[in-house]
Amino acid sequence: MDPDGTPERPTADLRPDDQLTSVLARPRRCRAGHDQPDNPTWRFRYGKLLAANHQDAEAQANLSKALELGEKTEPKPKWLPDAHQLYARALGDRKEAIPHWEAFLRDGPQESPYRKEAKKKLEELGKPWDGP
Repeated sequence: MDPDGTPERPTADLRPDDQLTSVLARPRRCRAGHDQPDNPTWRFRYGKLLAANHQDAEAQANLSKALELGEKTEPKPKWLPDAHQLYARALGDRKEAIPHWEAFLRDGPQESPYRKEAKKKLEELGKPWDGP
């Protein structure tokens, strides 16, 4: 059940745009952990859905908050490297993306298909990656 008492509709099997539609159909107080605004996992998941639907400004706000809260959490959330990658992508070709691409490459999985993109973006931003 959602916090407002309505049955929760599973979203894992939906395409990103359908997932976002499902989330946005819920009352505002149920979205992005509105009843738990300092829940980093809620912020990450909502930001991820927004990023998948090219709503970059809103994705940036939620992913930024997720990163801020997640970095303070012990142990560190497993999704933290993904949040850095999504936030960097949402920032686009701005210098502010550099530390997030670097954090993704440093802490993310070595087999990630997004490593090549991250290295390319760092090169384009004038800060080539010198790690693995």
